[in-house]
Amino acid sequence: MSIDLFLFYFNLSTPMKKTSTLLALLCLSLCLHAQNFDNYALLKNEGPIPAAFTTSSTDKYQAEILKVEKDLRAREKKDQKQFYLETNFVIDDLLLSGKVLFGTEVNKYVEKVAAKVLEGAPDLQGKVQFYILRSASVNAFATNQGIIFINMGLLAQLENEAQLAFIIAHELMHVRKQHSLNMFLEKKNIDRNISRNTLLRQTDFDEALVAKNRYSKELEFEADNGGLELYLQTGYSLKDLDGVFDVLRYAHLLFDIEEFDKAFFNKGTLVLPEHYFLDTVKTIQAIDDSDDTKSTHPATLKRLEKIKSDIADKDNSGRSSFVVSQEEFMQVRKLARFELVYYYLHYFRYEDAIYTSFLLLKEHPNSLYLHKSVVQALHGMTKYLNAEAAEREDSDFQRTNNSYKNIEGPQQNVYYCIEQLKNNEMTIMALRYAWAAHQQFPEDKEIEVLLEDLFTELAFHYEDLSTFKTATKAEVEQLIEDIKSGKTTEAVDTTTQKEEPVMESKYAKIREQQKEKTAEPTAKFDFEHYAFGEIVGLEHFKTHFEAGKKIQNKRKERIAYWESGTGRTEWAKIQNKKRKTGVRLGIDSILILNPFYLKLDLRKGKDKAYRYIESEKGQFRLSSLLEQNAKIAKLNYKVLDVQDLETSDVDIYNDVSILNDWFSQQSRIGSWNMPGFSQAEVERIAKKHNTQYILKVGVVMLHKPKSPTTVLYSALAIGFIVTAPLGVIALAVPEYELLYFSVLYDVKNSKYEVLKYDVYKRADSNSFLNSFLYETMYQIKKHTK
Repeated sequence: MSIDLFLFYFNLSTPMKKTSTLLALLCLSLCLHAQNFDNYALLKNEGPIPAAFTTSSTDKYQAEILKVEKDLRAREKKDQKQFYLETNFVIDDLLLSGKVLFGTEVNKYVEKVAAKVLEGAPDLQGKVQFYILRSASVNAFATNQGIIFINMGLLAQLENEAQLAFIIAHELMHVRKQHSLNMFLEKKNIDRNISRNTLLRQTDFDEALVAKNRYSKELEFEADNGGLELYLQTGYSLKDLDGVFDVLRYAHLLFDIEEFDKAFFNKGTLVLPEHYFLDTVKTIQAIDDSDDTKSTHPATLKRLEKIKSDIADKDNSGRSSFVVSQEEFMQVRKLARFELVYYYLHYFRYEDAIYTSFLLLKEHPNSLYLHKSVVQALHGMTKYLNAEAAEREDSDFQRTNNSYKNIEGPQQNVYYCIEQLKNNEMTIMALRYAWAAHQQFPEDKEIEVLLEDLFTELAFHYEDLSTFKTATKAEVEQLIEDIKSGKTTEAVDTTTQKEEPVMESKYAKIREQQKEKTAEPTAKFDFEHYAFGEIVGLEHFKTHFEAGKKIQNKRKERIAYWESGTGRTEWAKIQNKKRKTGVRLGIDSILILNPFYLKLDLRKGKDKAYRYIESEKGQFRLSSLLEQNAKIAKLNYKVLDVQDLETSDVDIYNDVSILNDWFSQQSRIGSWNMPGFSQAEVERIAKKHNTQYILKVGVVMLHKPKSPTTVLYSALAIGFIVTAPLGVIALAVPEYELLYFSVLYDVKNSKYEVLKYDVYKRADSNSFLNSFLYETMYQIKKHTK
């Protein structure tokens, strides 16, 4: 809000109203400008951690089973208890995953809208909690415990506040009607009846699936009907209800469909040829769910028709699209859209991250966050393509999966362009964009690191810089015009001009006609040679390339050595020594992140294998043993464990959220030696704890049924007097498998060391775990002789 507008409102106010008006406008101004979008920072949780996060799953379960009615039949009681057991632990896994936001301005706004809707539902007031889920999926869902999750992807797509109000009303009905519990119990009952009937008669028709789907649809219509009743009690417009279902029908698209600027990737003298883009993109189609026979949800259009019928005679006068605040809605929606860029990066949806950044850069052309996100996306694709090329020993490797054909609307051109690029061209384009971003934001260390790494990737394709020609932007533009007009054929990219085979068959001709066509010029500008035209002669450009070449040459030498006979012999010795003495890293300080423990019991089948309560107890036990062994090894350590949070530990929760994302990315990146998408934040957390090393430790305890071989040998042993005791013991002793793993990550260098990853046929006694845990700590602490 401008100062002039501020004073204008202030002067209009009466003396009595001046103070309240001034404060209200000041609060609104602060709210709307709390986030600087040119220096956007991802949302973090604020305020005390809610009790839902800090109460143990076991305690929640014990409280819930008290709700089970005493006059139910034994089977019904058992089903309800199983429901409370499963849902509490599964929901808590989500709450503690770091994917859930609380206390942010997005949460606060959603809670304001929910409060308006809840005015018509006094029975639910104080019994529901709203959280934002860090997910790009266009969705919202409710749990039986009264928790409603609104996905960030949904908020990014909405047109107005009224649409959000109806979605909240719909989810509130799921809570009021206990739909989660009812669906669980109904499915159990259907499974039993179907199983009983199929014993008497066999059929290929999946009656269970049909019965479950029918019941699910009934619940959805019930939530729509009840939600509409709540909605009608608010002041929200009835005309906005159509838009709710449009959001669902077009949920496969990103939040806008602006035509993609074909010059978006062009920087300086790098100009992508026109034939790298489609002239016509695929027509947008709504999600066709008219046939809902195989879906658990009724068709979107059927739901819309029912809503329209119910409101046909209702008066819309005096109703509005916004009741809380249009300004707050627009702010929250923009926050959601900025958040999505990171979510797409996190799941390696690089093209979506680029197109979303492109859309947002129209309003915020100087956003460091958005430009860096594009650099990260291009860098990630470059690393992938070059890693694939290195594995194939083919520097001209190019993707051929044609995924662009599945994309609708303008964003298809991003997918198409990326797929046209050979991997050396992808490297050039990524480096050129990163160079421009570094010039614009020279203080940003993350962009600088990615730029340096891209020079190393460039050196994978080129021995020197002789391929690249010096030229000005004006000279390149003139050359392109000359090629188009036929004045010159210089810089024609002959590698992309392939002769088409003669089509003799009628059907071959039909298939050819059905292919998507793009208008291609007779001569194609080879942008590779001129990509660095005005910067290739700069001294620091040459210095960066030479540094990258040295790294690339060392990699090649290292690979060649380890593949030689001498190298293989040395590698075998190193591995043998590791097995005997461990890695001996000589590290004094570490962070231990979320010790992981899981207990599975397969004796009653896979469906009942997860032992929830035992897993939670095992996790507490593992965390305690870890600390004990770190002390014995005299390691400086800090445990960041979401299982042991206090309400005031919001900073720890935020740090764990960031680290969980980073670990997830690193596990998929593997050996690419690539920083995560929130690398600066990860390094900040590590520095706060005076280390650059983070330890992940996990135990999976598997209780298995007796194998047929064990049963057979035991039966034979029992048949003989001498071996009978051994046979009885073999049948009595449980069969276990224990997986133990420990991995140490170097966050500064994006490297990791697997300290141990082994499976043992025995139970997880404290003494057995202590032996592994001490060995892990010893390897970290001990220096190599």
